[in-house]
Amino acid sequence: MRRAAILLVVVGCGQTSPPLPSERWFASAGAEAGSADSGTPPVVATPSTCAAPPTWANTGEPYLLTYCSGCHAEGVGTDFRYGAPADVVLDTIDDLQAHAERVAVRIEDGTMPPTGGPGAVENACFLAWLDQGAPGGGPALFTGPAGPVAAVAWEVQETLRSESDFPEGLTLTTKLVGLGRPVASGVWRTERWLVDGDDAWLVARSRFDDDGTVLETDTWDPPLRFVAGDTESWTVETVRTRVDRTTTRAIDETWDFFRDIRPGTDARSSDRAPVQVVGVEQSSLAELGLELSDSRGVVRRWAIDDTELGDPDLDRIDILAFESILPPVGAGLPMVDGMEWSARILGDVP
Repeated sequence: MRRAAILLVVVGCGQTSPPLPSERWFASAGAEAGSADSGTPPVVATPSTCAAPPTWANTGEPYLLTYCSGCHAEGVGTDFRYGAPADVVLDTIDDLQAHAERVAVRIEDGTMPPTGGPGAVENACFLAWLDQGAPGGGPALFTGPAGPVAAVAWEVQETLRSESDFPEGLTLTTKLVGLGRPVASGVWRTERWLVDGDDAWLVARSRFDDDGTVLETDTWDPPLRFVAGDTESWTVETVRTRVDRTTTRAIDETWDFFRDIRPGTDARSSDRAPVQVVGVEQSSLAELGLELSDSRGVVRRWAIDDTELGDPDLDRIDILAFESILPPVGAGLPMVDGMEWSARILGDVP
């Protein structure tokens, strides 16, 4: 039976958190970044850009959802909290007010979040709201099914690199690195992308077994085009070549793509994705999607395919990035060499 997997990019919340992304990344994460030694932006005077008046809805909830809930939500099990104390839960305004002094101290001394994330302005706005007594109210975080309440979880590292065997483009590599218990490790998936200005093309995608052996590779000719510019819809007629251990098949496909401006994957998150690009194959109804932020890169991507060409274990993979720790992406479609992030998959290990 196939399953759906949701991937949440999270910031670790304890001293045992994995060193992802790398320290060099935090040091170059924009004008607000702090020293390379600490990886934590300094706290600055309350900026004029803070919400006025600051409330739970416009300041507290987005900050916690983006930077804290990966470890400090009640639904996160002991094995998955990266050392975060079980009694420090930050799901509601009442939870936060009970721990407000402790939270403020940890932000001010740069020990939370331990792997970086919020910039100096975000920290200052959040601390100013805490200093005013954390006013406001609203529903608890993670009230929907996207909350981290799965029975098991596992961790991946994803990197976007220019590789020697594909120098003309970028290789997106997903590696299993485990979480809290022994699980499969090593490369799980790779994707080959070409990026030029506002356009990106998905050229190929491979899946690997536990031994690093390629299970199957799909190649699209011509590649599947994703546009972040002004084009609203387009169609790609292509041939998908599937090569597995025993066979090679060529499948004619027609993909209808749509580009839209819409809110991010979670309206409560401070990370918004203004551009969404979705492709649907006309015959199989397989779906591929990206949500793009011009400052934060690819903040969501997903694949839905319950046909025989899909993953036999997972018919949907949904990757949600809730962090702001990306290198400068510049103009055009925000996929650049050197990106990397850690992600938590909530669901069964494939």
